[in-house]
Amino acid sequence: MSNSISEITTSLLKLSLKDFSVKEYAHESAQYLLKSTEFVEGGVIAICLLKKGTRTLELITDIGLFEESDNIDEILNTSECAFMTSARRGETTILNCDGCPNKKCSWNTPKDIHVFPLKVQNSTFGILCLALSEDDSPSDKKLNDSKLLADTLAEIIFNTINHERHKLLTYFAHENPSPLIECAANGEILYTNPAVKKILWQQSIDISELLSVNHQDFLANSIVSQLPETVVSDSGESSFLWSYQYVPETDKVLIFGTDISSQKRIENQLAYDSMFDHLTGLPNRNHLLSQIRSELSVIKKRNDYTFALLLINLDRFKTIIESLGFTAGNSALKTVAKRLAKWNNNDNLVARLDGDEFAVIIEDMPNMSQIMDVANAIKIAISKDIIVKKHTIRLTESIGIAIGNTNSKSAEELLQNASAAVYRAKRQGTNHTEVYDKEMHLNALARLRVSNELNDAIDNGDLKVYYQPVFGLHDLRVRGFEALARWEHPVRGLIGPGSFISIAEDSGLIHKLGKHVIKSICAQLYKWQNDKLPLAWVSVNVSAHQFKLNHLVTDIINIITEEKADPYRLFVEITEGTAAESPERAFKMMVKLREHGIRIALDDFGTGYSSMSYLKRFPIDALKIDKSFVDGLPENQEDVAIVTSVITMAQALGMKVVAEGVEDERQAMFLRAQNCDEVQGFLYGKPMPAIKATALLRNGPFQGKKSDSKIPIGKIKLKPLTSDHNE
Repeated sequence: MSNSISEITTSLLKLSLKDFSVKEYAHESAQYLLKSTEFVEGGVIAICLLKKGTRTLELITDIGLFEESDNIDEILNTSECAFMTSARRGETTILNCDGCPNKKCSWNTPKDIHVFPLKVQNSTFGILCLALSEDDSPSDKKLNDSKLLADTLAEIIFNTINHERHKLLTYFAHENPSPLIECAANGEILYTNPAVKKILWQQSIDISELLSVNHQDFLANSIVSQLPETVVSDSGESSFLWSYQYVPETDKVLIFGTDISSQKRIENQLAYDSMFDHLTGLPNRNHLLSQIRSELSVIKKRNDYTFALLLINLDRFKTIIESLGFTAGNSALKTVAKRLAKWNNNDNLVARLDGDEFAVIIEDMPNMSQIMDVANAIKIAISKDIIVKKHTIRLTESIGIAIGNTNSKSAEELLQNASAAVYRAKRQGTNHTEVYDKEMHLNALARLRVSNELNDAIDNGDLKVYYQPVFGLHDLRVRGFEALARWEHPVRGLIGPGSFISIAEDSGLIHKLGKHVIKSICAQLYKWQNDKLPLAWVSVNVSAHQFKLNHLVTDIINIITEEKADPYRLFVEITEGTAAESPERAFKMMVKLREHGIRIALDDFGTGYSSMSYLKRFPIDALKIDKSFVDGLPENQEDVAIVTSVITMAQALGMKVVAEGVEDERQAMFLRAQNCDEVQGFLYGKPMPAIKATALLRNGPFQGKKSDSKIPIGKIKLKPLTSDHNE
């Protein structure tokens, strides 16, 4: 059949009007050329496309050329393959099977193959492979017509590829749940997908309200730079990230939108959480520091500007949590926050820092009396009763004040100064207010230095245990000792506990120090027992900080076991205030200690927390009358009444009584007349090292007197270690 090139072209164009894919069209056009023309006399035709980007050949139709070859894609894309070389050159090439450098490349005909490039705008995107004649010598006209045929197929296939892409893009745009907008270069909206229309309908807005107010600028920038331009815009409660992408082939701009509302909400929540307290809703530490920095920046502009930072720490707030639980504690904190917010009618910043700590910034208030008035107003606002779980809570607070002025270096330093003032206020007791001064800073540095030295002293063995003797008042025989820590400082000499115990408590060293002292005591008790000296007990003070440790009892029992000491010879002294602060905890710990044979002494009795109910309930072996009551004996009638009552009460409850701080004979005579059991004080003996305490046990201070075994030693009846010595 002989058809002119124009007829063939027309037929190929008609085929393209059908809704074929690229591969389907290539196959249909190849079949048509084989059946209806004289172009392919050798019965061989194949079309390959050169993939953009990877520059590899893809065989999309093949009749009679590679049908029996394996791994055709691998063969075609070998660098030495003649078909790949022809595609890269973009020139018409005649290939002979015997002349292909790629030995794996073979086809099913001995005839020469003409390879014509498929080009658009002088760019090769594929090849057309034909066997043009039986005798391998096509005429010039057939060669020219074949080139025209290749050009026609190139245009049709290229348009089909673009049509497929357009269909895909149209489907993508229409079905995409994200908004997509097409604009002309002048900004005219040409297309909006259903997602855009849905947003406009839901929010009752038009397209201009959805896009950024700088829409035209981003549009122009994307056209000039031909690079993506991105911008975030808010519409109602929604936020969108818009990406402007210019398409040079169409001279249009596609605008892709991404809904980032959830992300923005998360970012906003994170920003809020970083600046506000989640429990009370008040500004937090970060917010406070930011505000202080803002105030300090004002000082740089105004030398006369000052402000005050008030740090508020609730007194004994842990007692509420221990007795009523965290829920009650949180409820109380919320109430305090509301009261502070309600009190604050001058737009001062009120913040909650950590736990039971709040802060207030008083702006532009140079008068110290005014600042103190504010502190008192805060105290009044907080002090009103709080009802939680049918319990009435009455709070007091310690307030530290730091002044922001030209001497202030940073927000962190000012907050540290206020903390130092709070610390000093708490050391004064409850419900106190202190103003920071330079001396506080120097004291803080000194305390830090002492803390470091104390830690080294414990490790190096410079912390010693001294023993103050306790005497039976009726026979003046040594009954026991109170252990007292002494620091043998290489420079300052012998240092008493009053100079370092509070520092140990603040720094957390009190736990390490306490274990060291108990270990030393138990080792000494074992030595005395082993040397068969008269049986004596040793009492050791347990601070409030140690008492809060859950493993305190376990630590004591382990040390006793390790040192092989007799637990019946150890008294643990707990202050009355410590026991009263957490009665349930105190009771449980006392019971555990007693279960292991350790005796309990209630120290500082009568200093302000006395309660017959817990005194009767607690397993207490001894009461120690505080020195403050002994000092006034026998002249002060109030002290006389208190001491007499304590002795009578203790004896009625089966407890022994120890009077502390006895310094003159008149005090001793009065206590003896009241049947006080034991005394300690400078009148009879000062704290002494272990070697002197041993000598005292061995020889006794008074010769010729024997111990009276009838003197009470507490509720526990001790089993003597030997039959020769009685306590």
